[in-house]
Amino acid sequence: MKTRNKIILILIISLIFLLLFYFFFHVLRNKYPYNPKERNKIVFKNSNADVQDSLSSLMILLNKMPVDKYNNNLVEFYIGDSNEISINYSETLKTDSFLIKKYFSIKELEPLNIEEQNRFINLVLYLKSNYLFKCEFYKNINQIEYCYREIKINNDYQDDLFRIIMFSHSCNYIDNNLYKIIDKKGNLFLCAIKDAKIWEGNNK
Repeated sequence: MKTRNKIILILIISLIFLLLFYFFFHVLRNKYPYNPKERNKIVFKNSNADVQDSLSSLMILLNKMPVDKYNNNLVEFYIGDSNEISINYSETLKTDSFLIKKYFSIKELEPLNIEEQNRFINLVLYLKSNYLFKCEFYKNINQIEYCYREIKINNDYQDDLFRIIMFSHSCNYIDNNLYKIIDKKGNLFLCAIKDAKIWEGNNK
């Protein structure tokens, strides 16, 4: 009888270990990092129409600005958490310097007059408040690509979480070999990397 009880106990313990093994290697392995549903939808603080109007206004100014020295078709800028703007990878500028020191000479902004320079700053700050923080403007096709909802933590799912919003009159300009469209509103196309896993919340 004792031998039988020992066998039953061993079987129960073995079963518990098997269940724990399954949990750790199958459940936790498939658990993705937190990803709010807004990353998979076009969701701004302001209306879509207002954001599109701002992108149209920005396009006019970007067309006047010099292209990146490594790409004769591209105008690029990035605005960080401290509201410093890097234009064409060359200068990092504080926005309050633009607004206060109007005589301050900025090479990338020289084609713009003072009013246009301040308009540029205000548009960049406005778009940043709507989760659009890095811009690439392609002059040959008149298309803006904006990084959407910055990823603050580096992890194995970086490529899956990466999102861009393209402001374009046609999806024909979107490279289907690189991106897939996961949402569309007006002339705004939300794209992920072509092979990215798409999920919301903590799990698949």
